[in-house]
Amino acid sequence: MTIQDNWMGLNEDAPLKAEWTIDATRDGYRLHGKASKNDAEAIRKEGKDRRKVTASADTPVPAASVDALLSAMQAPAQDHLDVINMAVNQDAAQAYLDKRAALLQANMTAPALATRIATWRKGLHDPVALGKVPASGLKRSYHTDDYPNFSVTVTMSDGSKLVACSSSQNAMMLPWEDAGIHYGQGHDRSAL
Repeated sequence: MTIQDNWMGLNEDAPLKAEWTIDATRDGYRLHGKASKNDAEAIRKEGKDRRKVTASADTPVPAASVDALLSAMQAPAQDHLDVINMAVNQDAAQAYLDKRAALLQANMTAPALATRIATWRKGLHDPVALGKVPASGLKRSYHTDDYPNFSVTVTMSDGSKLVACSSSQNAMMLPWEDAGIHYGQGHDRSAL
């Protein structure tokens, strides 16, 4: 499994680049890799491009985390977000929306608009409808020129690959794209 993270950035350390590998071993999974960035101080002093490279320590990765990632990569595309997966408490989200809707309605002088707000709010009591709200605003957009790019490539023991990638600047880099090929849904950890 290979994870690549690149960010061009509006920063003297940019571009930031990283590549990690998760390998299956007899004892479980291990992560190792390296990251690099511009050595801004050396560039200022010497006028030459220099990179600082940092190797990550060999780190264990829980099998449950690898399983969760594989499951997510094999799952069908979703047209809405499950707010539970976004670490959002459903009750807290609903209370927040109630408060915002009440504030909007209190400031409305047009009764028809206040009614539309109440109807909109009522519709968001359904968790699926609530999950469609953030998904409806997710678009591939570049609001600055920092060009993020993140990809995860899993090569299975049969040579097939699962690839997920994103170059989004939205929260959690949503939406992610399935850029790979699925050869069946029965892959398990031993297939890595």
